[in-house]
Amino acid sequence: MTGRRITVVVGTDHHPFERAVRWADDWQRRHPEEQVTVQHGYTRAPEVAAGVELMAPDELSALLAASDVVVTHGGPGTIMGARNAGHHPLVLPRDPLHGEHVDGHQMHFAAWAAEKQLVQLVDTPERLDEEVDALGEAGTRVTRSEAEVTGASAQHLARLVDQLDRRRLPASPGATTVLYLAGADPTSTARVARLLQEQPPGAPLLHEGSLTELRGCSCGKPAAECAFWCDVRRLVEASGAPAADPLPLPTGRFRRDLTVLLAGRKRLTGSLRRDVLRYAAARRALYDAVREVTDAPYVVDAGPSAPPLVALSHDRMIDLRVLHVVRDVRTLAAAGPGSPGQVASRWVAQNAAVEVVRRRGVPVARLRHEELDADPAQALAAVLPALELPDAQDGSLGATPAAPWLDHVGAVDEPGSATGATGAARPLDRGELRRVNAVALPLLLKYGYPRSWM
Repeated sequence: MTGRRITVVVGTDHHPFERAVRWADDWQRRHPEEQVTVQHGYTRAPEVAAGVELMAPDELSALLAASDVVVTHGGPGTIMGARNAGHHPLVLPRDPLHGEHVDGHQMHFAAWAAEKQLVQLVDTPERLDEEVDALGEAGTRVTRSEAEVTGASAQHLARLVDQLDRRRLPASPGATTVLYLAGADPTSTARVARLLQEQPPGAPLLHEGSLTELRGCSCGKPAAECAFWCDVRRLVEASGAPAADPLPLPTGRFRRDLTVLLAGRKRLTGSLRRDVLRYAAARRALYDAVREVTDAPYVVDAGPSAPPLVALSHDRMIDLRVLHVVRDVRTLAAAGPGSPGQVASRWVAQNAAVEVVRRRGVPVARLRHEELDADPAQALAAVLPALELPDAQDGSLGATPAAPWLDHVGAVDEPGSATGATGAARPLDRGELRRVNAVALPLLLKYGYPRSWM
């Protein structure tokens, strides 16, 4: 086995892909008769193998076509280019645990592509050693019969990538399942949270506050003396996640940038992308720690704010499900405080965020407040099966043996609504009702509420 041309492509992401470059150097040292070239992007240049930082698309295509063995990262575009050049590439996806990417979407996509026999997945450099050695002189080039379908497969992959670019990629294997309670009326979501903890097998309930802001536990002890929260804090710190959860995002700017988030784009850019992914990573560390300590099948996040929900949908290491609790905004506007128009605007923003994550492919089930009022257990049992929560029962609610962690992550008192509806309801005058309907009527009709009110 002599003279093979091996090309390693790591892409252009700014995270260093040290494992790929180190493998290329190690292979070149052990096999000086072979020619190893690394497109290393923003990772350090190789010490022994030949290296090129960035390449024009036509130059990269020519290099791949002239190669005998092609090794790529898990980027869909790079994989498609390798297949177009006539290869069944070896794919070593970037792993966020090694600081190679912000999340595990490359690992998930590479696993999917391997299942469809579009690539050969190698999850470690040691496995890559074995596969490259076993290839022989034929390398990763496909046979003539395989080459006939390569173009069609690449086109199919391109269509898939285009589709995924507009939607959220499915959650990565092993991601913690999070049931997010969303809506503009926390009074209703708090009732749902209580019901969820009565349903076998029960689920730990978290709130939007920071772990560092937790002063006391519902067990009665200070958080610093509670064994449960000490275990959670230890796991969060061991994960390397940011210390603050959520991070102190600039609230005013984050709200202004909500218009960008509500576009539902898969790819965010610049400082907004950094803030969103850092927030989601910090929150994910808390979810993972609570799941490990409790051994619960899923975690409930009582939410219900809109920006965090949309931000979490950008992290594929969170298996996000949403229970959307809706209530007629005119009822909330009549109770105040704040002007009816302000209440309606906040109501629209909260519910529009849910519609955005639904469009991104996040599973969403809707529960109306009126149905919850009429028969809470039956209303919840009717919508939960659609979310396919792990270890879910037949949808019925009932008593469940008390879990030891329920004293630490139990339900809380029902608060006033996010729209500030804490006062006694009063009739809206004609002008107020017109202003509320002007803002909220499209969503009201979508949720099955009548045009007229009271």
